[in-house]
Amino acid sequence: MKLSNELSRTGVLAFLPVVVYQGRGVRRRVERLPEATGTSGQVGSGGDLIRVVVVGDSVAAGVGVREHRDSMAGRLADLLHRRSGRPVAWEVLARSGADAGGVAALVTGSTVVAGADVIAVSVGVNDVKNLRSDAAWRTGLHDLLAAIVRAAPGARVFLLGLPPVDRLPALPRPLADLLGARGRRLDRIGGLVAGDFAEVTRLEFTEDELNAVRDPFASDGFHPGAPLHDAFAQEISARLTVPDLMRTPDLTRRTAR
Repeated sequence: MKLSNELSRTGVLAFLPVVVYQGRGVRRRVERLPEATGTSGQVGSGGDLIRVVVVGDSVAAGVGVREHRDSMAGRLADLLHRRSGRPVAWEVLARSGADAGGVAALVTGSTVVAGADVIAVSVGVNDVKNLRSDAAWRTGLHDLLAAIVRAAPGARVFLLGLPPVDRLPALPRPLADLLGARGRRLDRIGGLVAGDFAEVTRLEFTEDELNAVRDPFASDGFHPGAPLHDAFAQEISARLTVPDLMRTPDLTRRTAR
């Protein structure tokens, strides 16, 4: 199927019979994996604790990874501990199946994010597969990032870009092509929304980066496996400077970036 680089919701709905038929097949075939265990933990001990919080959907929840010590949360905590010598605690606030609006409600109704030093956000794939409108995605993501910045005004916030959805092994064609084009549109809009927040750094998720990871997907062919979670953590760690890691917790929370 020859498609444009991006598709609007209306453009995808033009192929609704295909989307419904193949979508049902995917739901029947794809293995149902549990969320990772251990939603909180700590690496190292002592004072000057760095707090890492991972927020979002099933990727943040660690679906496809057995334990959170091997997910983005645990791997990022380990990397920051090794770099800074400081103890690093991680906590996960996530719900499988949540779209941007759902994750925003999750953050608003929780105190987990408050006082965090580093926050990673994974959201958007459910907005793609559930065919949320451009406006709903834009509003939901804006509300989510605003809620995070209000709760943790001094934190460094990292928003994962949407993956190339057409590369997910679980999706047959042409469904993969349709959702891939829709994902590229929402990813572009997400970049514009993130640009409204000085505290937020958006991380691209390119095909080249995906190709560089060995065995990137979990056994369901839909969620990232441990090697891809490690790649996410490595990218976030690389964006944090030595001053970011060595500043005191009080200063971290007073200083907006």
